[in-house]
Amino acid sequence: MNNHISIKPLIVSMLLFLFSNAYSQNDINTYYIYMSDNSGNGTEFKTENDKANYIGNNQELKTFFAAYEIKDFYQAFAEIPDTEIQKVFVLKTTDITLPNKMLENFSSYYKRFEDISIGAIPLNEFYPNDYGTTSPIINLGANASRKDLDYISAPKAWFITTGNPNIIIGISDTSVDNALRDLTKTDFIQGYNPISGSRHGTNVAALAAADGSNQHGSVGVCYDCDILASDIGFGIASSDFTLSNLYKLANEGAHVINMSWHNGTGYGPDGHGFRLVEQQIINYCTENFGTIFVAAAGNRNSFSTPDLHHTYDDSDIPLTPFGILYVYPASYDNVISVGTVNAKYPELNSDSYCCGPNSLYDSIYLNIEDSVSPNVDGTDINNPVAISGSNGWRLVTMNTVNPKVDILAPSYNQFEYYNYENGNPNYYGGGTSYAAPMISGTIGLMLSLNSCLSSSEVKNIIQLTSKDVEHMPMNIDFFGLIGSGKLETGNAVEFVDEMQKYDGLAVIKDHRFYRYDFSLEKFNNDLLIENVQFVDNTTVDFKAKNSIELTEGTTLDPGVNGYIDLNTDTTINDVCVPTNAARSAAASENESENDIRVESDILIYPNPTRDILQLQLLGQNDEIASVQIYNIHGHLISEVTSLENNSLNISGFKKGIYLLKVHTKNKNSFTEKIIKM
Repeated sequence: MNNHISIKPLIVSMLLFLFSNAYSQNDINTYYIYMSDNSGNGTEFKTENDKANYIGNNQELKTFFAAYEIKDFYQAFAEIPDTEIQKVFVLKTTDITLPNKMLENFSSYYKRFEDISIGAIPLNEFYPNDYGTTSPIINLGANASRKDLDYISAPKAWFITTGNPNIIIGISDTSVDNALRDLTKTDFIQGYNPISGSRHGTNVAALAAADGSNQHGSVGVCYDCDILASDIGFGIASSDFTLSNLYKLANEGAHVINMSWHNGTGYGPDGHGFRLVEQQIINYCTENFGTIFVAAAGNRNSFSTPDLHHTYDDSDIPLTPFGILYVYPASYDNVISVGTVNAKYPELNSDSYCCGPNSLYDSIYLNIEDSVSPNVDGTDINNPVAISGSNGWRLVTMNTVNPKVDILAPSYNQFEYYNYENGNPNYYGGGTSYAAPMISGTIGLMLSLNSCLSSSEVKNIIQLTSKDVEHMPMNIDFFGLIGSGKLETGNAVEFVDEMQKYDGLAVIKDHRFYRYDFSLEKFNNDLLIENVQFVDNTTVDFKAKNSIELTEGTTLDPGVNGYIDLNTDTTINDVCVPTNAARSAAASENESENDIRVESDILIYPNPTRDILQLQLLGQNDEIASVQIYNIHGHLISEVTSLENNSLNISGFKKGIYLLKVHTKNKNSFTEKIIKM
């Protein structure tokens, strides 16, 4: 039965979601601090008026602790006559980075710590053990800030899925070093055997899908997805070699292909770099393999003017025309073009970088979250500003934006895995090359939940769940040039998850859309549109099984070139039946039947339970290899490598919420929340 939904806004009651409490930096976090000895050094604190101050004689400790808000520091078990137990102290602080910093700066005093906070970590987030210095749990990986992952809410997505090895992210780039620990899972297209990895390709691959929870390096967005890499050849990617490798990536199973390069034609007006065969190959792979293409929009300023950002020949004739600039392959059809948005790094300052103290740099850099241009107080659109370091490299710059940009992702001061592994202490970099793999990794997570999503559906979901930064006053000069807004990985993955649940509620909220064509017809239950304006040239075609609800504040007012069509259809039963990615004949001939991965799904019941969980794989030709159980803080507390009749006994665990990570013999992995009653 089909029902057409009225366009009139409806007032719906407030929805209450379980586990909705968000973590606040003002919350008090509690830790066990393990001292190296019983000398008392580093434990001299006095608590008065709800604040603990270091009162010892060590000037370095005094200066260090003065920068943090500490609520209490005391010996945990003074009454127990055991020398090791008496080394344990309790630290209470509002700063989640303090325990890591204590170990990092004063390892001779502080040996280890454990997070015993109640409610400090959101119950709907998951952090791998190598997340970085912004992790609210212990970080066993690189001493690197991953504000980029915080900024896109990656931990929210990981609570739902950390990816699936059957989902393959293609890296079309310079070569990837798969000898490095976080990238050993990287395979290469048929006929390609790289001699060694390069900085650019390795960093792009790591940002998209570097291994996580292995106590090493850091983590990619889709860290349980596989990687298939190809080389673009020497120089700029402009040859038939590069294009043939795009086809090979798609033909050999890549679900999404990341292209952090341009085709050699440079920056020019729309159509300046267009090559018909490139568009044809992208169309062919999209139509025949369902491949999703993602490309970097470019790293130069977006406008060519007579006086700035322009080149001339000897006769003073402009080499490039004036106006908005484009780059390819990002500007092709069937390619998601990725620009950049600024994330905020308040803990970093100019002393950490090449140019020493710089008040202009600091004043701009520390206040640019959600901005497209570093000049946040009124940019002349024809003269975008860039700040150059002494070496000529732009520390903060407005990367290329134009009407064909689809989405923005962070790209400034991102972790460079290649530099880290090769001992370079400066392991942060940026540019749209590093923004694009954040999108590719997000798509990997989305496809891990529903590999049947088409390229257009994936793009729709990423845009519908993005943050609307375009309508912020500081970005007003870039209206129409920065896509739908800022990537929200957590929202996009949650949206896919809710779309396919029979009791799901997918939510689109807090956005104004005045262009784009949205079409989604796979809602297995309900869709809620909250405080959203679909106006002007927007077209909307949504279909849900049960209901489409509109809140007050939602406006449906399309112009002459737009329309709104909302329908329910009780016959919707859209369950994705995953299949193996398309494979080349050569690859199939070289694989035995037992080598072929068959994607499966898992059923865990009863949940909640008091004692026994039953685990059932719903796919074929696969078996459970091991089960890991994590507490809600992400600490591994148990691992089982052999299950009798696929039964797991958790009767000995305390009541609470746990995360179950199941690994199968075909290298699938599933992460599910369980509740012990």
